[in-house]
Amino acid sequence: MERLSDVKRYLKVGAMVRCTAGPKSGKLRKVVKVQSNGILVIDPEAAEPGRGSRLDFLRASLLEVNETGFKIYQPGNRDLTPEEKAFKENEPRDQKQAEIDMMTDTNTMYYRRLAYYRGTEFEHLFQDKNGKRFDFNTKQVIDPAVKGDLVLAYEFINP
Repeated sequence: MERLSDVKRYLKVGAMVRCTAGPKSGKLRKVVKVQSNGILVIDPEAAEPGRGSRLDFLRASLLEVNETGFKIYQPGNRDLTPEEKAFKENEPRDQKQAEIDMMTDTNTMYYRRLAYYRGTEFEHLFQDKNGKRFDFNTKQVIDPAVKGDLVLAYEFINP
């Protein structure tokens, strides 16, 4: 197994997986529902399994698959490209209007910046676009094409 499609073929209703990393580490899970973008799993050992937990497959780029199981990562951070930096440095700035906006509770500068970014390849620097967005705390781009921290890992249990 190497791809998301391989994992989806394995994860049929009734398939068993064991969580090896994450909040439910060590727990056995049984697949009870399969959809194109995720699965629904339950605890097969529970007296009353309940509604289960949904496991979404957001992007293949955030998935690592091997013969024994799969790992899911959150989107990672990357530095801005030179083009992104240049575009961000040229965004509209008007200190006087920003002060007026603060004093009068208006949003003129917000809408000027929105118009500047909207429809460009750099729209993610202003607002979330296709899962990509600018993180104002780290001054980096959160990009789903980059693997970040490990969220969950599952191993396949042979039936």
